Amino acid sequence: MKTKNLLTVLVFAGTFCASCTQDDSFSTPSQEATGEDLFKFTLPTRTGDKADGVVSSLHAYAFSEGQYLRKFENIDVSTDNFQLSLPADKQKKLFFLANHTPLTVYEDTFSEAEALKSVSTPTPATPPAVFLYAKVSAGTAATENVDISLIRGVARIDINPGTDNKMSIDSIEFTGGADRTYLFSDTPANIPADAAGVIYKKKYDTPLTGGADITGKTEVFYVYENGSKEADITVFGKYNGISIEVKAKAPSMTRNNIYTIKLQGVGQVISGTIDITPWETGDDIIATPDI
Repeated sequence: MKTKNLLTVLVFAGTFCASCTQDDSFSTPSQEATGEDLFKFTLPTRTGDKADGVVSSLHAYAFSEGQYLRKFENIDVSTDNFQLSLPADKQKKLFFLANHTPLTVYEDTFSEAEALKSVSTPTPATPPAVFLYAKVSAGTAATENVDISLIRGVARIDINPGTDNKMSIDSIEFTGGADRTYLFSDTPANIPADAAGVIYKKKYDTPLTGGADITGKTEVFYVYENGSKEADITVFGKYNGISIEVKAKAPSMTRNNIYTIKLQGVGQVISGTIDITPWETGDDIIATPDI
């Protein structure tokens, strides 16, 4: 059995954008009240054929100077543009949460600080589903249009078996990660202090083999970011009929990044790297094998 230890250098890439555009077709999920105005928001269309790029539900929580203003649940996402009724004389901060259940809000005690403590529901038996979030600011000018730039709240692990058809992968195991993370976080590497370790395992009914026709990457798991906790990824398979086990140690996993395990064979010695790529844009960062 051949084992290679990998040292990874991880990079966090966040996505945030605010811009001003004009559009006349806005839905209005809330009624304007005295002293309030209708503020315009645009949810940019997410392209691609992956299910994780689709917004199926959207909720918003508004605050001013840290104090709770109101919530907007199940905003209509059939249109990219909508309006929310908010106080016209206050600077406002809104947290948007997509593809997740609404937060439980107790209006007497809820605040921005409490919202930042909200965590995803722990599901240690299976990898987490993708959720998305954004933080935006709105001033007092209701004529401005605020773009909502959602980013994914989880990381993704991919596998690339390489171009050598002697390589086959039977299963992949991920251990030592977190079973939950903060939904809204200005420092996404932080996780709840009591987040427990998890074990995710994917077994292929038909081994995943390398070859010249392999294009792109194969998704394996979604995982929560785990801060300074170490997580381990182990790939089990065969090279030219001989069992191999390739290990990668990830000292940090951050949301909205893809971690691609790339396997290569030289004779019967198997090596590997991990590419870390921002989910939307950015260059590959290749880890250095510890040989």
